[in-house]
Amino acid sequence: TISQARPHNGLIGDRYLFRLSSKARNIPANGIYRVEVILMNMYNRVVGSKSVDFTVGTHDFETATGTIEARAQYTWVVFRFSFQKTGGTAWFDNAQLIQLP
Repeated sequence: TISQARPHNGLIGDRYLFRLSSKARNIPANGIYRVEVILMNMYNRVVGSKSVDFTVGTHDFETATGTIEARAQYTWVVFRFSFQKTGGTAWFDNAQLIQLP
């Protein structure tokens, strides 16, 4: 699991569309293969979280998409890429976070 955090001050009710692309080769069905976006406040408490799984097996780049909403004020946006499988290879690319009206 790899995480990337970016400082960003936001308010309760902020909504985002997030996307991450991944390519896979020989990914088995068990384990974890997903992207998660987390909104955290200055005390490192989670105030919003959403995860989306990728398709297992072998595929060219596909894009997992989800939405997330802040339940309180926040100061961090975290992208977490997780690949915990018994085999296979995954590549991650082109993470996007788009604020919704």
